[in-house]
Amino acid sequence: MKFYITIKVIFLFLSSTLLFGEDDFLPTNEIDARKKFEEHRKLALKGDIVSQNLIGLYFLNGVPGIPQNLLKAKNSFTIAAKGGNSTALFNLGLIHDGVGGNKPDLVEAFKCYKKLADMDFSLAQYKVGIRFYKGEGIQKDYNEAFKYINMSAGQGNVDSMFTLSFFYRKGIGVPKNNEQAFRWINEAIESKNGGAQSYYIFAKFFENGWSVEKSNLYAYVWYTISSLHYEEINLSENVNICISSKENLNISDPDKALAYSIVGYKYFEGDCVKKDTEKGVFYTIKAANLGDPVAQSNYALVLKDGDIVKKNKPLAYAWFSVAAYNDNAKALSYRNELKLDDEDLKESEVLTASLFKKFGIVKNNTKFKYFANKVSTNDHESNQCCYFGKARVNINKKTQTRIDIFDVTDMVRSILLVAGLPQNFVIKESMETSFANAYNVEENGKESRWISFNPYSLAAVKSTSQTNWSLISILAHEIGHHLIGHALDNEGSRPDKELEADKYSGNILAKMGATLEEALSALNLFDSKGSLTHPPTYSRIVAVTQGWHEGSSYAKKKTLYPEYVDPGPYFGVGPTIPRNQREYYITKVNFQRTLERYKFHIENWKKENPDHPMGKKMNWSEADKERWIRWYNSPK
Repeated sequence: MKFYITIKVIFLFLSSTLLFGEDDFLPTNEIDARKKFEEHRKLALKGDIVSQNLIGLYFLNGVPGIPQNLLKAKNSFTIAAKGGNSTALFNLGLIHDGVGGNKPDLVEAFKCYKKLADMDFSLAQYKVGIRFYKGEGIQKDYNEAFKYINMSAGQGNVDSMFTLSFFYRKGIGVPKNNEQAFRWINEAIESKNGGAQSYYIFAKFFENGWSVEKSNLYAYVWYTISSLHYEEINLSENVNICISSKENLNISDPDKALAYSIVGYKYFEGDCVKKDTEKGVFYTIKAANLGDPVAQSNYALVLKDGDIVKKNKPLAYAWFSVAAYNDNAKALSYRNELKLDDEDLKESEVLTASLFKKFGIVKNNTKFKYFANKVSTNDHESNQCCYFGKARVNINKKTQTRIDIFDVTDMVRSILLVAGLPQNFVIKESMETSFANAYNVEENGKESRWISFNPYSLAAVKSTSQTNWSLISILAHEIGHHLIGHALDNEGSRPDKELEADKYSGNILAKMGATLEEALSALNLFDSKGSLTHPPTYSRIVAVTQGWHEGSSYAKKKTLYPEYVDPGPYFGVGPTIPRNQREYYITKVNFQRTLERYKFHIENWKKENPDHPMGKKMNWSEADKERWIRWYNSPK
């Protein structure tokens, strides 16, 4: 109770500061105290109710040279309150409540608070609501309690938000409503002033699934935060309750690591709690040591920057390596930004090996060899957006043919014709390129855009897929990287970038008249579970399919068949579905229409561009038509 009273008296000081300025803090030495008191006394004699209220604070708290006098404090607050000072009226209510050791008079206290509550004073509304709930100074009335608490919460009073959540959960003065209960406890939490009890109850919501999806993980997070706040106010019994509650959740070690990682992030960012980098670092390190890859990368960033802890690049390198091994996509990029001298590099190798040993990572693992050693600066594709990445591609590598740069240029022009954009990048052959890459090159202080391709690899893709659409889809994908701006950061491929470029490719091919099967013809050549740089094949197929549907819904408005129905369901979700069972093709109802629409697009384009060299090369559409029909009639 003593702690509660101290907080409320501090509130009075803050209120006075807000109203009267910084000079009106109560003085801490006798000379200043007497001088300021005399100034306020003279102003009070002239009818200044603000000074009259401050005189009451001097007598209420007692300062050097002016001893505490509760009777004089009460008289000063009464005079100021009668003069219309709302803060003085609230202070008078506190006097009647027994603050400072005065004999409590709950009825008079309630009268003071009620006057202010009816004047929309939020803290007074909270106090009136609590009095109606407890029956202190007034008869119990749950309906009135709910009314005033609701008004106070609506004005942003955090204590009222917490209490209103309790009322809704228990059905006090209002029908039970767990959704509203969660809404108001969440409001209190987001204010960053919710307090230990709010965090504890918030954890209960997640543990029990009260109007929110049940989650032991988030319950663990909020029990942890609650225990920290109880620890700050020395309530060890409550700390033990929080610790016991979270231990009873029996969450797995990976989830525990993730929970600590979330706690660290919240304190780093000030998300629903007051920002505290010390706590943020502590829980991030704790999560990193338990194996959470996000925390490992975040801790490495802290070591790399040196703003919060002492800078240590070799140790940062080691933690980035572990995080990258654990499939944190950004960690490898961050690690490659570190510029280590020979001495730091040697130290980083020792630290990396030590951490890998700590986490039980086997040395003869191929993945270990990649992440435990520095990535070569000669890896020219590390900062380029690559179509297949390092995935194994099922193509006919024995082909001796090559794709000419003029063929590629024509395909690029046909893509840009549909996109309605000029070509603002350079196309070049490169034997160092796996298939096709998009990247930026700095020349004379300016960056220019490039797309490189391997003529033999693309020829093998075409030979295996038996269609030019596979090449067009790859080129459209790389063009998409440039249009979306993926190559600007020089970080190379990332899963999110590849999916965006895949969706763009599907969209463009649909507008060019390609069917969904043709739009997917390049992706059908490989089946990858994903990597740090590229998403799994099934995710990429979904992205292309989504883009194709969007593009086809736009393109069909420009065809002879406005009634055309989009293809049937997607192939499904998950990489375990056999390739021959994936239903990402068209249905019998619109099969013929799709072929006719495709033919219509090609013929139209030829008429509009009679002299374009590409026109002569688009006769392969008839061969594709025959192949489609053979595929469609074949057993699935």
